Amino acid sequence: MKKIRIVILILLPLIVCACSHKSRVEGRIDNCRQQYAELYKMLPQELVFEDTILLMDGKFGFSLPQKEIGIYVLRFNDTSFASFIVQEGDEIKLSAVAPNINRTLQITGNAESELLLESRRQLFEFEDKIKMLSTHFISHQDATNLDSLNQAMDSLYHVYFEQHRAFLKGFINANPDKLSALMAFYQTLGRVAFFDVKKDRDLLEFICSRLKVSYPQSEYIIDLQEKLAEDD
Repeated sequence: MKKIRIVILILLPLIVCACSHKSRVEGRIDNCRQQYAELYKMLPQELVFEDTILLMDGKFGFSLPQKEIGIYVLRFNDTSFASFIVQEGDEIKLSAVAPNINRTLQITGNAESELLLESRRQLFEFEDKIKMLSTHFISHQDATNLDSLNQAMDSLYHVYFEQHRAFLKGFINANPDKLSALMAFYQTLGRVAFFDVKKDRDLLEFICSRLKVSYPQSEYIIDLQEKLAEDD
């Protein structure tokens, strides 16, 4: 009996230590007809499939053995997904309404994920403005001053682009020690990028310098440092 107690005392710290690395993600997608979602981990160079997540009446829950900070994507279909950032011990809550999961997504339980969601919502606003420009241009294609209309649309697009770029700069400068700032730097809308690695190198180096302090062992930061070193 004494030996059993000794074994338990030895194993208990190991069990507690192992469990402490796990993070919990739970969520609910209203009006969701899907039975499964796919979980991916976003690595510096690729998106890697991790697991298939079962949805029961739109509800789901799973654990992640996350030690260092990690970026994950929960994909519900080809165009609908939830991206979030996980750190050790997090308890993250996701909620959304299908079929517009992308734009109804709510995230709590992790400051990095909440910031990531904030930058994504601003991207949706930029996208909506561009769609409005496109709709307006198509509806006035029979105008006699088509060249002037085209110039006006290009001018407005430039204004909207610069507005969103300014938001991202402000977002990065306000949160340079967050991984969400790095994701904001690389944010795109289709093939449209708001920053250039070479032209905006100073901003990227600033992010890197602050993230090295926050997450020195992170694979994302190590990869970024290597890329910057290669470009010297």
